[in-house]
Amino acid sequence: MFTKEKIGMKRREEQAAVNLDGFDFIGDVPVTIEVELDRRTISFRELLDLRVGRVVALTRPTGENIDLYAGGVPIGNGEVLVVESRLAVRVADLREAVEDEWEAPAPEASAAEAVSL
Repeated sequence: MFTKEKIGMKRREEQAAVNLDGFDFIGDVPVTIEVELDRRTISFRELLDLRVGRVVALTRPTGENIDLYAGGVPIGNGEVLVVESRLAVRVADLREAVEDEWEAPAPEASAAEAVSL
């Protein structure tokens, strides 16, 4: 039995396949994929105190999806896996549309926001 969610996923997959047909000529261009677990701001003193074996606590809860980027642009989310003793990422969600970063630059983070990371 098909649910609305499954039908919607199938339509998005079909649209993606149609939309990518004109890009075959750039199929072999390398694109760097980045996987970001989390970000944290620390003081310069904490940076100087870092040693091998020290644990840096992050703010993201365990089990939450991580961020995926292509060429520095966020493209979706994924979950960390271990496959044959190597880290891997299972793609959980892909963004349907990417905002044009040139039109609306991200606002600068305030000092209070940076400290809370």
